Order: sequence, then C-alpha cells, then structure tokens
Amino acid sequence: MKLHFLSLTVCAFLLGSSVWAAESSNAQAELARIEAQLAKNPGDVDLQVNRGIVLGELRRYEDEIAQANKLIANKVALRKAYLMQEHGLLRLKRYPEALSALNSAFLHGAPTPSELVVKANLLISNKQYAEALALSTKVISLTPDDSKAYRCRADCYFQLYGACEKCISDLEKCVALDPARQDVRQLLGEVRKQFSTARQPHP
Repeated sequence: MKLHFLSLTVCAFLLGSSVWAAESSNAQAELARIEAQLAKNPGDVDLQVNRGIVLGELRRYEDEIAQANKLIANKVALRKAYLMQEHGLLRLKRYPEALSALNSAFLHGAPTPSELVVKANLLISNKQYAEALALSTKVISLTPDDSKAYRCRADCYFQLYGACEKCISDLEKCVALDPARQDVRQLLGEVRKQFSTARQPHP
C-alpha cells in the first residue's frame, strides 16, 4: 500500500473550504471598498497590496498574480509582492514558479521560520526531497516547537525512505505539539501499520 502525504497547503484548503464559502461575501465587499479607494488613489501601494490579498482570499489566483506582477514592475524590492505572487502560483500548482517567487522574496528580507517551512513544502512538491529535508531540519533547530516543520520533515523521510522510524518519530512530535491535528493522527496510524507490516518476516 502506498501512502500519499498531503501538503500542509492542501490540508488547509480541504479543511477551510466550508469556511471560505461563508467568508467570500465579506471578501467581495472588501474588494469593492478597496477598488473604490484605488479609483481615487491609483498609486497607493498599500491599497494595491490589500487588493491582491483579497483576490487571493477569493481564489482569483490569476488576478492575484497579475496584481503582484504590477507591483513588482513598479517596486522591484517590494517583498510583499513576491509573497503574493508565490501564494497565487502555489494555489495554481505552478510549483517551480512559486519557489522562484519565494526565493525572490527572501532576497528582499530574511525569511521567517514559517516561510522556510513553506519553501520546504514547495521543494517537496518539486520532488527535491533531500533539499526539503535539510531545510526542515534547519527550521526545527531554530524553532523546535514548530509542529508544521516536523510534519514537513516526516513527509521528506517518507518520500526518501518510506515508512521508517524517523518518519514516525516526527509525526509523533507533530501530534504532541498540535494535538488537534486529527489528519496527522490518522496518517501516523497508517505509517505505523505500514512500518510494522514491512518488519514482519515473510513465510
């Protein structure tokens, strides 16, 4: 049996779909308000950034990317614009481009640990498992209570070595740090089962 690890982004998308339906009308109203202000102040960078953020909330990812590209064209060092670009590209599953956008953001400001986890997950999506493993390990050394980093590293171990003790250990740590993660609990059970089956002697 082959297990499929869902990225943190995909899990969040699945869990948040019903919430989004309820919040979309508020986002539409906010977008209308921002665009009305932009009509009066078209050069306001903060309004343009906020517009891109709301477009992302509305899942209008192509428009979000277009807004980011416009900002970058006018302000090449605007870090928020590259993060906006990465967000839209990631949701469209354009992983290599999303990784490039994130790297560009890092050129204009040191990455936070959470942003490094995002990069590690993008590396996994690009099948760069060894690089993702090294990066998630670095995040854990910096912030040892980051449950998402353990979840990410567990994915790396599974992709590289299958159901192994290190993968199980990181999933256990993730659950210990974030007991509400029922998806990780379920995954931990499946990995344990696969690990136990692989260790059983064949007749």
